[in-house]
Amino acid sequence: TTEIDRVAETTKFNETYLLKGDKGTKDITLEAHDAGLKGSLTNNGNGTATFVMDALEAGDSVSIGGKTYTIGSSKAEVEAEYDKQVTAAGNKVTINGKEITIVADYGADEAADKAGGKYKLDDAKALIAEGSTVTFANGKTMKAMKGADDGVDDEDNTIITAGHAYDLAKDELLAANKIGVTKDTPAVAVTATDNTFAITLGKAEVANTLSFSLHVGSDADMTNKIQVNIETMNSDYLGVKNLNVADDSGKAATYAIDAIADAVSKVSSQRSALGAVQNRLEHTIDNLDNVVENTTSAESRIRDTDMAEEMVAYSKNNILQQAGQ
Repeated sequence: TTEIDRVAETTKFNETYLLKGDKGTKDITLEAHDAGLKGSLTNNGNGTATFVMDALEAGDSVSIGGKTYTIGSSKAEVEAEYDKQVTAAGNKVTINGKEITIVADYGADEAADKAGGKYKLDDAKALIAEGSTVTFANGKTMKAMKGADDGVDDEDNTIITAGHAYDLAKDELLAANKIGVTKDTPAVAVTATDNTFAITLGKAEVANTLSFSLHVGSDADMTNKIQVNIETMNSDYLGVKNLNVADDSGKAATYAIDAIADAVSKVSSQRSALGAVQNRLEHTIDNLDNVVENTTSAESRIRDTDMAEEMVAYSKNNILQQAGQ
C-alpha cells in the first residue's frame, strides 16, 4: 500500500501529476462485501447494500467465518413444530426413538396405554425436553438443544440456532465491510431481520477526479475536444488503506481478498477508460495524417510539373517539328 501511494503521488507527464487527483476532496462509497456467506448481495446505490443469506432450517450446515456449524433447535422451536404438525387423535410422532400415537383419552389403564405408545396430545408434548430428538410424520427430525438460551448447545458448540447463526453472520459482514474505510461518518453498520441484512457501507475521503481536455480540431469548437478523467489511484480510493492480513484467526486475510479484487477492478476500469481515450486520439491522429497526405498530393498536382505528361508532349512536338521540316 505504501508503494501504491508513492506511485500515485509521483507519476507525472509534462509536469502534470496523473494519478494523484485534482485539488479538493470528495467522499466515495466502498464496495459491499458478503464475507464469503452463501446468499445474494445487492448494492443499492445509495450508500447501502442488502445481503439476503440463504434461509437456515434445523439440520442445515452453514460456514461462517471459516467455521462450520449445524443448525439446531431450541426446546420452544421443537414444541412449536409439534403444535403445528401434531394436532389430533391418530397423529403419530417419534420422541427419543419411541413411536407415539395420539389418543383422545386414555382407557381404563393409563399406564398401559403409555407403555404401548398411546399418549394424549399434551402428555406427549410434555415428553419433549432439552436434548430430545423428535421425528414428525413428514420425516422432519429436530433435536432440542441443551441450554439454547444463548443459541449454542451446551454439549457441542458447533450446534447453534438459526438466530445465533444470523448474529454471527452479522458480525462477519460488519468486519468484512470495514476494510479500507477511512471516513467514519456515517459509521459502517449492519442490521439484521432474520436472514436479511441491511449494510451501511463505508466511505473514504479522496482527491477530486483529475479532468483535462485535449483539443484535437482546427476550429474553436468545444466539440473538438477529447475529455480525459483520471481518478486518484492511491490506497484510499482503491479501498486497501490500512489493509490487515496478519490477524490470528486468518479472517482479515480472507476478507482482504475481496478488497484487493475490488482494487484490481478499479484499476482495470481506469485503464480501460484511458485505453478508450488513447484509441480516440490515435484515430484522430491517423485521420489528420490522411488529411495532410491528401492535401500534399493535391498541392503537388497543382504546383509541380507532371514530368511524364510533359515528356510525352515534348516528344510529340519534337516529332511533329521534324516531320514538318
